[in-house]
Order: sequence, then C-alpha cells, then structure tokens
Amino acid sequence: MDAATLSLGALLVAIIVSCTIRLHVGFLAISLAWIVGVYVADMSAREVMAGFPARLFLTLVGVTLLFSPTGPLISSRTGRFAFVGATSA
Repeated sequence: MDAATLSLGALLVAIIVSCTIRLHVGFLAISLAWIVGVYVADMSAREVMAGFPARLFLTLVGVTLLFSPTGPLISSRTGRFAFVGATSA
C-alpha cells in the first residue's frame, strides 16, 4: 500500500476511535501521522513535524486558556481577571 492510502485509513481510524471511545483524537492523529510518515513514507522525523502547525496550536491554546471560565487568568467566582481582582480587593 502507498502512503496516501494508509493516510486515509489512519484518518478513518482516528474518526471512528474518536466517536466510540473517550480518547483525545489529536494525540491519536499525531501518533498515526508519525507512524505513517516515518515508517511507511520514509520521511524524516523533522519532515513529519514540519507539517504540524505549531503557531496555530499555541494560539489556540493561549486563547482557550485566556477565555475559558476556569482558566488561570479569570476568576471563576467573580468573572474578573485574577490579577485585577487581586489589586483592587
């Protein structure tokens, strides 16, 4: 089998697993991409990781942590920013 067919199979496995059991699909998808890229497509580890959007990932994590109700910067009791609440109380 070629790498494109196995990539589609890995995508289907990730979708089915994410619908059936409680597993973080991102970790599964990255590990399947690693397996297909390194062991089947004969790519280097650096080439596989170059396809991972690190800037987008960091932006999404930062925005999620900033605006989530239980995030580290927002007090879940008052809804104010924690550092503002600490200085004004």
